[in-house]
Amino acid sequence: MRGTRPSKPFIVPLLATLTLLAAVAIAVQVAAGETPLQAQESMVDPLMIAKLEALAHWMYIAGEDLDSIMTQYSEDVELYWVGGPLTGIYHGVDEVRGVWERFFTGNEDEFVRATNVKVLSLEDGEYSVVADVSFEVTRAATGDRIVLNLKYIILFTETPEGLKITEEWWIIEGVERA
Repeated sequence: MRGTRPSKPFIVPLLATLTLLAAVAIAVQVAAGETPLQAQESMVDPLMIAKLEALAHWMYIAGEDLDSIMTQYSEDVELYWVGGPLTGIYHGVDEVRGVWERFFTGNEDEFVRATNVKVLSLEDGEYSVVADVSFEVTRAATGDRIVLNLKYIILFTETPEGLKITEEWWIIEGVERA
């Protein structure tokens, strides 16, 4: 996992660039005769949106951006943390916020890598994203650099505010020195 690491402020310019590209694509379709709503709807692939939301979620974790993480959750979210000192089931945004605060207090994230990302359409308005995700972190107590290798599962549900995380699985499959 050695190599160039993106800086934590990298997330905002990346999302701004993606937003700009989407706006340009909509403008091109409007110029071709579609209404803005038709242009936007024709571009929306819910599976791609779910994948982008999951990637943003992992980037927010790597950047320790708790406020952005929390905006992605539904009020009744459930987080299943399997492995390590935070093992447990957390219900609702208050408990989930607490577990992320504890995780960020004990670790400094610096790098995330997601591979084998698969998105499935489940029932109407529900999408599952499954991936192998690795976070390279520095343990606050010891200064040791480790890699947390996870199987990560996120269940998104469509809401009037967009896709929201209703269920999340953080499954530690291995830990290695960085």
